[in-house]
Amino acid sequence: MYIRNREIVSDTWRIVGESGGALEGGFVLLPYSNWLDAIAEAKLSPKNIGAWLETSFDSSELVRLPDVLAIQFDQFTDGRGYSLAKIIRGRIGFKGDLFAIGDVTRDQLLDLEKCGFNCFVLREDQDIHDSLEAFEEFNFSYRDSFVQKGSELETAGSKKLRHASGH
Repeated sequence: MYIRNREIVSDTWRIVGESGGALEGGFVLLPYSNWLDAIAEAKLSPKNIGAWLETSFDSSELVRLPDVLAIQFDQFTDGRGYSLAKIIRGRIGFKGDLFAIGDVTRDQLLDLEKCGFNCFVLREDQDIHDSLEAFEEFNFSYRDSFVQKGSELETAGSKKLRHASGH
């Protein structure tokens, strides 16, 4: 289960590590370089496969975008993932689902959302139902955000990259 646009979703995305793993069955998140290879070799439909990035990933290396993208937080204290999300949403103009995965806790959700994340896979010790309340605890912000309004994301000026689905 995960949170998508402030609602609990029972589907799962299987996260494949750097060392690889089975690509068949369901939805799969691959390391970005593996995703590029899988798309080039037409191993999976772009609708069933997404990519994940380390927080240290250099956004200038994004040559193509999946429909689903994730940023892996190895430690909840690593702020680079927030910056990367803002770049991906703002400068690059990514419109797909952006997941926060790894060491993600309830206390981070509102700030992660403001940086552009709309999907959250919480750390195992976090209660997903209780975590939904985190989005409503503060109603004031000191900075701009990428919170969804209707079906469109608010974004700043953007550089467009071609999505895997051709959009």
